[in-house]
Amino acid sequence: MLVCGSCLVSEESLLAADGAGAKTYPTPVPPRGARQTMWELERLSRTPETFPVTTAPFDAMSGEAVRPLMYAGEPYRGRPTRVFAWMGFPANASPSSPVPGIVLVHGGGGTAFRTWVRTWNERGYAAIAMDTCGHLPLPLDTDGKPWPAHEWSGPAGWGGFASVGDDPHDQWTYHAVAAVILGHSLLRAQPQVDATRIGITGISWGGYLTNIVAGVDTRLRFAVPVYGCGFIGEGSAWSLRNLGDDQAQRWVRLWDPAMYVGGATMPMLFCNGTNDRFYRPPIWHRTTLLPQGPVTRAYKMRMPHGHGAAGDPPEIRAFADALCRNATPLPSWTSLRVDGRRLTATIRAHGAAPIAATRLVFTTGREPWPDRHWQAIPAHLDPQTGTVTATAPADAQAAYLDATDQRGLLTSSELAFLAK
Repeated sequence: MLVCGSCLVSEESLLAADGAGAKTYPTPVPPRGARQTMWELERLSRTPETFPVTTAPFDAMSGEAVRPLMYAGEPYRGRPTRVFAWMGFPANASPSSPVPGIVLVHGGGGTAFRTWVRTWNERGYAAIAMDTCGHLPLPLDTDGKPWPAHEWSGPAGWGGFASVGDDPHDQWTYHAVAAVILGHSLLRAQPQVDATRIGITGISWGGYLTNIVAGVDTRLRFAVPVYGCGFIGEGSAWSLRNLGDDQAQRWVRLWDPAMYVGGATMPMLFCNGTNDRFYRPPIWHRTTLLPQGPVTRAYKMRMPHGHGAAGDPPEIRAFADALCRNATPLPSWTSLRVDGRRLTATIRAHGAAPIAATRLVFTTGREPWPDRHWQAIPAHLDPQTGTVTATAPADAQAAYLDATDQRGLLTSSELAFLAK
C-alpha cells in the first residue's frame, strides 16, 4: 500500500481509467530554456566516495570485469545513504585510449542489471548501472525479486507518490536523480573513460528519470528516454486524483519531467510504442517538443514494454555511435506539417544509410490509448527533396510518418492528432 497523509492509497488505485472526464493535473511548464534548481549540479558533479559491497556474493566479485560497488548518495532523513552499482569497461579501454561511456537507468520492473553493463561493454562503452531504490540486485541477472534493501538504503521507488508531503530532499525522485548524476560523475572520473563522450539511457521509470537528468546534468553528450515521459498528471497510467488536489499538484510541480526536460540542450532520442500502457501518445509527444537541443523520435507500432531487448532497441546504439564514435547517424526529420488530413515532412538520410521505406502510421480508434489499433500504409518519398507525404483516412484520430533506413533502423516524425 501507498500512504498519503492519513489515507491509504493502493498502487492499483493510482492507475488511470483513461476515460473522458478523468481528472487531470496540468504541468506548469517553465519558460523554454529555464533550468530548475532542485539539484545542486556543482556538488553532485564531484566524484562520490566509493565503498566495497560486503554482502555475499558481491564481496567476492571485486576483481571481475563488471564489478559491484557502492557510492555515497544523498542524505535521507538525516542519515547517510549509499547507492549500489555495477561498473564495467571494454577490454581495450585504457588511459591512453579512453572509451565513451553510458549511464544505464533501470525501470520499475528492475534493478541494477549486470548484463546491461556487459552488453554496452561489448559495444565499446564503459558503463554504470545503479539501483535507484536502495536495493541489492538479488537474485543476480534476472527480473525476479526480492531485491532486498540494505542498511544504507534511501527511499524506496517508484514515483514517490506516498511521500509527496515530505521534505522534497527526502523523496524518491530527488534521491533517484541524484544517484544517477553521481553515477555519471563516478564514471567520468575513471581514467579509461572519455568524459566528453558519456550519454544516458533509461527504461520506463528510468526513462522518466532520464528526462529529468537531461534537463539538469549539462555534462551529458546525449540522452535516450525509453517509454518514460512527462505530463504524468495529464493522461499516463497513473491517476493522481487519489492523492487529493493539493498533493497531486505538489507532486507535479516537484517531480514531473516536463518541469525539467525543457532545459536539455544535448541531442535526445525518444523511443516508445504506440500502445504503451504507461506513457501514452499525447503526453509522450508533448514531452518530445520540450528540449532545446536536437530531437530524434523512434515511435514504433506496438513496441512491447520491458527491460532487455524491448527497452534496448537498436536505434539507441546507432544514436550513441553517431555521437560518440563518428558512425552513421540516424535519419533526421523536419517539423511535421498538417493540411487537413495530408501530412508532410522532410527526411534526411546521412552517410551510407539511405531510406528504404516510408509509411503513414495511424489509428482510427477511440478506445483508451493502450487499446487502439494502429496500422500503416506506404507514404510517398520524393528522392530528390526527401519530402514524405501521405493522406490519413477520414476517420483517423492520430497519425505520423516513419521511415526505415537500409540498416533496418526506424525513425519517426512528430505526431498529429486529427480528431475534431
